Amino acid sequence: ELQAIVGPISELLDHARMQHETFQKMFDYSVKDLVKFGVFGHPRALKKILSTLDYQ
Repeated sequence: ELQAIVGPISELLDHARMQHETFQKMFDYSVKDLVKFGVFGHPRALKKILSTLDYQ
């Protein structure tokens, strides 16, 4: 019965970790974009970063 509780929890944690890694990659990519194009040269990257900051 314990397994019935522990299983789903560890699945949730795995999923959260995957989400976090994806988020991390997106964030790194956005920061690189900003550096590469400059803030005003790339409004989409800026918007992406602002939305990722909201996410935290």
